[in-house]
Amino acid sequence: MTIKYNRRTMPYKALLTFILIVEMHYFGLFTLPQGLEFIVYTNKSKWIGAVAVIVAFLCLKNHKSTLKPYMGFLRKYLTVVTISIILISLYTIIVYPLNPLITTYGFASYYLYAFLAVPILYIYIVEGGYESFFDILNAITVVKYVITIVNGVAFIKNGTLLFTYSSLDLSGGLIRDGKVRLSSGALGFLMMIYNFYVVYSQKNTCTARKNKSFAFLIIGLLSIYFTGNSRLMLLTLLMSVGILVMLGDGSKRKKIIAVAAIIVGIGVLLSSGAVSNFLNSFSSSGTLGGSSIARAGAYQYYLSRFIKNPLFANGFVGDENYYNIVHGDSGIYYQTVLVRYYYDDVGIAGQLALLGIFIIGIYIWPILRIAKLALRMCKNARFYDGKFVMAVLCYLVCTTPTLIILDAGRVIAFPIIIATGEYIYIDYLKKYNANKMV
Repeated sequence: MTIKYNRRTMPYKALLTFILIVEMHYFGLFTLPQGLEFIVYTNKSKWIGAVAVIVAFLCLKNHKSTLKPYMGFLRKYLTVVTISIILISLYTIIVYPLNPLITTYGFASYYLYAFLAVPILYIYIVEGGYESFFDILNAITVVKYVITIVNGVAFIKNGTLLFTYSSLDLSGGLIRDGKVRLSSGALGFLMMIYNFYVVYSQKNTCTARKNKSFAFLIIGLLSIYFTGNSRLMLLTLLMSVGILVMLGDGSKRKKIIAVAAIIVGIGVLLSSGAVSNFLNSFSSSGTLGGSSIARAGAYQYYLSRFIKNPLFANGFVGDENYYNIVHGDSGIYYQTVLVRYYYDDVGIAGQLALLGIFIIGIYIWPILRIAKLALRMCKNARFYDGKFVMAVLCYLVCTTPTLIILDAGRVIAFPIIIATGEYIYIDYLKKYNANKMV
């Protein structure tokens, strides 16, 4: 893993690295002064959203000619995002006059993260690839893997955490199957897909890079093993990796080994009864039935809010005076913990309640765009990066029903994915037009 130094991209890399470290909650390992914690975490999305817009405009102003060939879709998309946020915010202000403006902006700020795609794209263009930036993502993520492993092992052995987070509550639904549920952050699963791609793809011939990605992949899998990760995220990871295998990106020997490993793994799981237990966990009468009931209730509630007002749905309302509008009916108990309805963890239903019909421009449009690019690139078997885009598309589609990329804990990964897809596609067009590929 070699992180390039480039005088033109370094300011953007430094800023993005700081934002990602904040988003991955590294500072939660320490006790910050109250005022600093209020700024860094309590109002995290608000300042990151504002910084994203400012940096994007400065980047476009200072590097217009460099970015122009890559900005066809992004320019239109960011315009749609801006107009959508303004309209939903105006609706919220008019309909809920007691809703504080800072609360309205707090909801809107997460969608402003999309502007970070501009400086990310600029880094790719100047450095001639996305690999160096992904090396930074790997460095940030592997530390989080290690922290979750250490905490997971400590909890299994002693029932305590070695590294504590000031906001972490070790009660109720945060304990699963004797393990503490610790997230590997917004980048955890994305980087596992990337590292598998590096190891498996014929494009990457550098042994050192493959070895490092293999090591990071193993550490990531260990973090899953020692913590009670989301069931759907595990299925998503398997499907995304399966896409890479099925697309044939790798030597015949690798494909045979990968397919054999999958068959053996399925056989072991079936014989052990783990699959039936896993599927039963989604049932309302299963071991995690309370979670399923709560999610089903939230789905029903938020979809009803959208159907009642498909244009704006709830809007960006979040004041305590409108608690039931935001969170729905209470009274569902799961492991003695009161579970209310929250926008996060119910995927597209929660986003429909927040965005209304504007979800088409903010989320569905870029997903369809990525799908179109992936399908076009995958037609050429020699262009390996197209397979990576397809695997990431699988990740986005599979998480749409519940752990959607627009949720607060994952939205920082969305501009990275959008910028990466756009850069890879323009790179594909350049090579295709230059007849460099068969």
